[in-house]
Amino acid sequence: MRNPDLLISHAKVITMDDTKRVLMDGGLAIHKGRILEVGESNSIQARYPDPRKTIDASGKLAMPGLINAHTHIAMALFRGLYADDPRSIYAIMFPVEENLETEHVYHLGLLGAVECLKGGATTIVDHYYFADAIARAVETVGLRGVLGHTIADRLAAFTGKHEKARALRFLREWQNRTSRITPVLAPHSPETVSVETLSELKRISDREDVLLHVHLAQSQQEIEYIRQTHGVTPVELLDRIGFLGANVLAAHSVFVTEPDIDRLAAHQVNVVFCPTSQISYLYNKITPVTELLEKGVNVSIGTDTAAGMGNMNLLEETRVAATMQLFRSGGRDKLSPQKLLEMVTVDAAKAIKQGERLGSLEPGKRADLLLIDLQKVELAPVNDLYMTAIFSITTPNIDMILVDGKVVLLKGTVVGADEEQLAENASAVRTVILNRAVERHPHLSRSLKWQKD
Repeated sequence: MRNPDLLISHAKVITMDDTKRVLMDGGLAIHKGRILEVGESNSIQARYPDPRKTIDASGKLAMPGLINAHTHIAMALFRGLYADDPRSIYAIMFPVEENLETEHVYHLGLLGAVECLKGGATTIVDHYYFADAIARAVETVGLRGVLGHTIADRLAAFTGKHEKARALRFLREWQNRTSRITPVLAPHSPETVSVETLSELKRISDREDVLLHVHLAQSQQEIEYIRQTHGVTPVELLDRIGFLGANVLAAHSVFVTEPDIDRLAAHQVNVVFCPTSQISYLYNKITPVTELLEKGVNVSIGTDTAAGMGNMNLLEETRVAATMQLFRSGGRDKLSPQKLLEMVTVDAAKAIKQGERLGSLEPGKRADLLLIDLQKVELAPVNDLYMTAIFSITTPNIDMILVDGKVVLLKGTVVGADEEQLAENASAVRTVILNRAVERHPHLSRSLKWQKD
């Protein structure tokens, strides 16, 4: 019998396995980054009497690490930078992003990665330029990353064949490079990427068996552009060219019709709901999650960016998701705490094609998990663990986070990062980028809520 690297004992455990087993006095044996066994604490301790390291998790909850299914971590740059504006993607974000360089994205990515980790995410699914820099940031912080270099043919900050070449190079260079970084293809949207490029990326995705991470039906402008140029909805366009499939992760899907939902379901497309950003963009609509679920569409949750009124804290985002769906339905459709936890664990793992290794605490899976201190006064009394996990836990309640069985956050401190230095570096980078942006686009000075240091 193998001698575990780590044995965690006496925890309350939400496994999120197929039976949704909950252990009130549970233990986990971990070896070489994988879970060997999950079971009653006394049984685990008897089977593995001589682990290299032990954690007595009495008074704590062990639960799977969360999966933030749609992020742009380097867009921490945009936190509080502009007032709510439904055209901010086009009028503010793209003109500012034109001024980014590799090291800018690395420093901003570090900031965003730390924020995601402290919000309970052990895996992020990121879509941005300079993906090599994002990968370095993710590795530095200790996260797991499903990462794609943004590809666009028009409108976006960086467009054309050069960006597609960079994206394909990133895919080649990071495939099988490390178990914690999974490269994917990231076309921006049907509005910004040509039909020819979308079709080409679909062929590569099918051949290489990699994920396609795309924004879909995210804005009214996208809907109108596709209607004018192709005479259909964005979802219908992607269906027509054979793009839709189980390897597609579609962020937002706000402006979808009932036939669109049927198409997404028929092709087993995975949808990501990002409620806070949808509120901040003033779309007056949000992803129709309950209708998608009723048709069998797999839906997960992402924080998107820190722009507008948002942040990148997945614990908070999941509560917002529950609230917004309840508000949208007039109180008729309620997402249960268990379903919400599924959406940020097992459902998200399925969406990113990693259901066999992530999303639950069971033998053979990677040891990505949170330990929550249930003895905090704001969590007492604990009457239902799922209710506590979704509606009560906040960042200060996270005692420890493990990725691949290694501690990456302890007592609120990220092990691999100097947070004070990260914030200082990010502020300096922000100043450089915004000065350039305003110089190139003077009108931005009227839109940016930027108080110079």
